[in-house]
Amino acid sequence: LADPSFFDAYYNLGVAEYEAGDLPQCLSAYEYALTTNPISVKARFNFAVALQKARYPRDAANELEKLLADNPSEARAHFALANLYAQQLDEPDKAREHYRRLLELEPQHVQATAIRYWLEANP
Repeated sequence: LADPSFFDAYYNLGVAEYEAGDLPQCLSAYEYALTTNPISVKARFNFAVALQKARYPRDAANELEKLLADNPSEARAHFALANLYAQQLDEPDKAREHYRRLLELEPQHVQATAIRYWLEANP
């Protein structure tokens, strides 16, 4: 087995590089972290967020889909993915699916009202 400290080191480096605004180094660190622990929810989610910020929305969506394949109740991933599909990837059918799942998981989500309006406007 790989030394779990490698995961922690690369994960923490990813966080630090993201906060410093160095997206190439951030993305690299998260890739290494996911190599040592591919099922880490926090690393996969943060990697997706960094990919989106680096203007790789399709790659971000792919990472969130991977996360949800193993963790279908991860509400924040449904929210992030729905936003990507609705706002950047022009895929309202996929956005609708993830917004609905989010509302099933968290009916009182802070954005629930806005999501319900969006769903109504995008049947």
